[in-house]
Amino acid sequence: MLGSKEIFTIYNRTNFDVIVCRATESISTELDGETAIVDDASGKYSDLDPIGTFIWNQMTNPLSVGSLRDAILERYDVTKEKCIPNLMADMIN
Repeated sequence: MLGSKEIFTIYNRTNFDVIVCRATESISTELDGETAIVDDASGKYSDLDPIGTFIWNQMTNPLSVGSLRDAILERYDVTKEKCIPNLMADMIN
């Protein structure tokens, strides 16, 4: 969903207290609910589906992974048990 880890910045490394936000080097544009992102520093390109776009939009300002998880659970019909492993896998890929 999020693609390369270069598109966001992690400030702390403690479970759901980890603070994430968009990397300042990332340039993005949204079209029809999907987002294209280019990391200006590395030149890497990522594209996001509508759920990835929702996550990307949530990371406009720094927030905890726990807050991000809660926003996903509120917006989408997904269980916590399914959301957490998927979110964490996306954050490190």
